[in-house]
Amino acid sequence: GNACAPQGGDSGSSPPHAGRSGGGRNAELLSEFEALQSHYAARGDHWREASYRKVVAALRALPFRITSMNDLERPEAAALAGRHTRKKVSEFLAAGSIELAK
Repeated sequence: GNACAPQGGDSGSSPPHAGRSGGGRNAELLSEFEALQSHYAARGDHWREASYRKVVAALRALPFRITSMNDLERPEAAALAGRHTRKKVSEFLAAGSIELAK
């Protein structure tokens, strides 16, 4: 038999900040925006939920880590250029979290 193959292993589950899946460069920021997306989905606010879904997808696709507001000026970050998104990113960079996302 194949002793190396785990039976019924925990594939798919990983620690919140593992950074292995997409968005690893911005894993913490990504998790904050995912929390916002879930928050608005739970409230039935489909417009905001859809907006945050776009932000989450854009963050996952970024080829660089966001370390300053200047990073949002790069062409790859065009989907993050909205006023509210910029405000949330600014809050994250300053405080390490986004208030509503907790």
